[in-house]
Amino acid sequence: MALTDGLATTRGGSGEPLLLIHGLGSSRTTWDRLRPLLEPHFDLIAVDLPGFGDQPWLDGGAPGRMESLAGAVEEELDRLGLERAWIAGNSMGGWIALDLARRGRARGAIGIGPIGGATPEEARRSHRILVMNRRSAKLFAPVAGAVARFAPLRWAGFISVVSDPLDVRPEDAANSVRHMAACEGFEHLIDDVAGGGDLIESNRDRFSAIGCPVLIAFGSRDHILDPRGGVRLAEAIPTAEHRELVGLGHAPQLDHPELTADMVLAALRRWGAEVPADG
Repeated sequence: MALTDGLATTRGGSGEPLLLIHGLGSSRTTWDRLRPLLEPHFDLIAVDLPGFGDQPWLDGGAPGRMESLAGAVEEELDRLGLERAWIAGNSMGGWIALDLARRGRARGAIGIGPIGGATPEEARRSHRILVMNRRSAKLFAPVAGAVARFAPLRWAGFISVVSDPLDVRPEDAANSVRHMAACEGFEHLIDDVAGGGDLIESNRDRFSAIGCPVLIAFGSRDHILDPRGGVRLAEAIPTAEHRELVGLGHAPQLDHPELTADMVLAALRRWGAEVPADG
């Protein structure tokens, strides 16, 4: 694994560092509606994982494992001179946030719809949905802008991701389709993200090593992952608490950035971050 120039990054704001990690098939642009709400309070760092967005896949024939991506993010923290940071991630990014917490790089970790709590049967269902989304994205990517402006097609394309696809801005929808279609990392990681194994049982030792506070937040209308997996995941991590996001989907930062920002600010304030009480 080699990262000669670091990860593609969007950085802004001031305060304590808060790292944002996207999910499978996505990019750092998934946080674009959330960033203005958090930048007044934090030094906000949104990264593209290897094989996604503007970031090429890892050099040296690295295996397609989430541990490789967590290692790349850890290298980025080193490059930025950050021993630890507050970390939040969505879906696969939520799992990577937990792995970074295990490695001692997180002051606190928030998993928004994180993978990892599914039963083998639930994981296979997620696998089918993600593969279908990838195929649809490749089909529609050449006309993504026009398709995203047509509300019925935007609804059909994003109902598995958000609670109300019509609240997703057409330009955000089009970018999401293009990133899903183009990402090199999808094929490398799909079986690791949504394979048939039980990630809880195979990672109990890892979970027990997490010493920082953890929040597992799961949308009650998540159509990619079963919300029951969030409860299982929180129960498996000694320092974790669980929050149900009633009525929200898999990626609330896309269609409910205000609620997502409030949740993040409240959790980090509770854990000791320097956030004004009215922030």
